[in-house]
Amino acid sequence: MNFCTIKSVLPFTLVFFSGAWMYACSSSDDSGPDSTDTTGTETGTDAGTHTTGDSGSSTSGPQNPIQGVTTATAVSEFNGFYVDGLIWADGSLYVSTPYNPPTAIVKYTPGLDDPTTPYVPADGYALGITYDATQQKLLFANSPTIVDLTTDPKGTLERTPTGTATVTTVSTTPNPPPWWSPNDAVVAKDGTIYVTDPLYQVAEGDTTVINGVYSIATNGAVTLIDNFGGGEDSLVRPNGIGLSPKGDILYVSLTDKPSVVKYSIDASGKVNGQRNPFVQLELTAKPDGLGVDQDGNVYVATSTGVRVYKPDGSSWGTIATSGGAATNVAFGGSDFKTLYISTDATTGSGLFSAPVKVVGLQQ
Repeated sequence: MNFCTIKSVLPFTLVFFSGAWMYACSSSDDSGPDSTDTTGTETGTDAGTHTTGDSGSSTSGPQNPIQGVTTATAVSEFNGFYVDGLIWADGSLYVSTPYNPPTAIVKYTPGLDDPTTPYVPADGYALGITYDATQQKLLFANSPTIVDLTTDPKGTLERTPTGTATVTTVSTTPNPPPWWSPNDAVVAKDGTIYVTDPLYQVAEGDTTVINGVYSIATNGAVTLIDNFGGGEDSLVRPNGIGLSPKGDILYVSLTDKPSVVKYSIDASGKVNGQRNPFVQLELTAKPDGLGVDQDGNVYVATSTGVRVYKPDGSSWGTIATSGGAATNVAFGGSDFKTLYISTDATTGSGLFSAPVKVVGLQQ
């Protein structure tokens, strides 16, 4: 999710949002290598929870998960919406609409006559959404709309069941300090939460806070995995986040130094803070949210659509969207072989779907 300056105000098209406003935003190409989208330097059930085998590769050999798929299909119910985080759980897709107050999350159930339902409001920007199988609840990042480092509350992570829209805040210890502008999260099988904080709500050049990637243990203890600094030159914006099928690799997209990096996770769940390259992208790609399928392929939302990479970082290809820059991805449907793609809805829909040939992970 890329924060922003307000660039347009549009009326909502959905009945339950009639009279509300939409804020769309843009980001600038501050920094980052001017390179092409080449491979990285390293090679390498439809219930509340969806689990897959632990294997990172197909038994029949590598399969192109997007073979024959070049363009996603718009979901008309979200025409004009800026959509960000999304997750499939209990037969529905939950999506965040951070610039459409007062509703922060919308429940979308394909096939119904009236498929959209307001779900959870928030007092800030509801951004990335994931599913916490250990709690059997949705988990979403809630970033404050404005951050005053001396008075305003910082961002939070919130949990809500899929059946009842009640919200509780994830408890964390105060040292090190919690994130300021949490953007996306993913939950490991043992309940450990991983969070990105790209500081979109903090003034550039402020060296008192940092861009960071964090983990939260099941006892609430917060650990800083990687520190990208707080000065203007250090704002690389760690954004999307995901786990490999075995849970031994943590992937993070860097929006303003366009790339995806990875971290090793040992058998005890400890993350090695050594940052390793996965893929390098061109300056204008602006990688955002990401997802992973059961074969270990990585799906990265970018300004030109969703780029799909093999576990070794080489490319399978791109799924294009016509609704603006892709902001996030999630797998869904009864077999988790539908890829849902959220976009900034510069034109047309803010939500798209495309069939894939490999089962995706629910994260």
